[in-house]
Amino acid sequence: CPEEFEDFKSMYEGKSGLEAVKILISRRDAYEALAEEASELAKASLKAIRATKLNKNPTSVSFEEAQDNLREEMRDVLSCLYVLGIKIPDVDELIMSPKSIRWEKRLKKQFELL
Repeated sequence: CPEEFEDFKSMYEGKSGLEAVKILISRRDAYEALAEEASELAKASLKAIRATKLNKNPTSVSFEEAQDNLREEMRDVLSCLYVLGIKIPDVDELIMSPKSIRWEKRLKKQFELL
């Protein structure tokens, strides 16, 4: 319907980057993009293990390339979260998050520091 299109155009007008994406993409497609980008982040993490020679499976990717790819995939995941309206925690929130506390507790137990 032309009236709906005009409303859509007015919502989009003046927007760019992720602000435009938020208007142009469906929530379903945004969640799908998040899943794809999260998968790519996981693969980049595995490649970083190989690039840092923490295992015996060599790669032609340098440490710098692996780190750059890891940062790129992290930005892609954060972009998807932003588009979905999911709050991205700051560093202080991450440092004292429930996950951080559980992780520290497991490590303390492992190293008999509890």
